[in-house]
Amino acid sequence: MAAANAAMFVCGMGSFAMWFFMTLYAQNVLGYTPIEARPGLVPSSLAVVAAGSKLAPRLMLALRGTERGGGRCPRDRGRVRLAVD
Repeated sequence: MAAANAAMFVCGMGSFAMWFFMTLYAQNVLGYTPIEARPGLVPSSLAVVAAGSKLAPRLMLALRGTERGGGRCPRDRGRVRLAVD
C-alpha cells in the first residue's frame, strides 16, 4: 500500500508540475497575462481527464484479465508468501 501511495504521489506531483510550468511558459515566453493563460490550459486538462477515463478501465481489465475476481491472484500470492516465510 505504501508503494501505491508513493506512486500516486509522484504522478500527482508530475501533473501539477506540468500545469504549473505550462502556465509559466504561457506567461513568460508567450507574453500572456494570467487571465489569458488560463484558457490555454483547458484543452490539456480535458485531454488528461478524457484519456484517463477512457484508458483506465481498459488497462485495468487488461491487467486483471477478467471483469471480476482479478484481484485474487496477487492477494493469494501474498498469502502464500506470508505462509512460507
